[in-house]
Amino acid sequence: SSNFGSGLSGSKCSGRRGAACSSAMSQEQSAAATGSTPTAGVMLVTGASSGVGAHLVRHFAAKIWHVAAVARSAAKLEELCKPFPGHAFPFPCDQCDRAAVLAMVSSVQSTVGHVDVLVLNAAQAHDGKPFWELSIDDVDRVLDVNLKGTMYVVHPVLKDMVQRNAWRIIGVASVAGTRGIANES
Repeated sequence: SSNFGSGLSGSKCSGRRGAACSSAMSQEQSAAATGSTPTAGVMLVTGASSGVGAHLVRHFAAKIWHVAAVARSAAKLEELCKPFPGHAFPFPCDQCDRAAVLAMVSSVQSTVGHVDVLVLNAAQAHDGKPFWELSIDDVDRVLDVNLKGTMYVVHPVLKDMVQRNAWRIIGVASVAGTRGIANES
């Protein structure tokens, strides 16, 4: 049987989000050592088409989890999930579209099962300009993805988790949330 945290020490956490990812994975390894993590079940990963999200899908699908991979790019998700038939499932969805998120969560629950672990990994950064040079559309997009989109995903999944009295939610965050970075407002 495979622990949630097993095998994470060799993860590919890098870039600005890498430190937070490594920290989260270290915490999960500690939890695994105490036996407090679930065995393989259903995991939903947002931002799954590249980077940390894609790595998590590959890692846990290989460890016999059933992983619902969520991102906007259907083609990237299909390619990511192809090597893991019966364990990785593509669910193209823009998490900023509340109706699409509700439909996606319903589809995950009916085709893969109730979500045991939710990994919130999707994020939107701006182009590195100082805040005052950003357009309001850029600001809106960051808030739509990073704040509202995250809430749109959490709400229906958590509602189901609470009804079943079983939940694990992991948020992957940028180091920008822990210290200031030039031009990252």
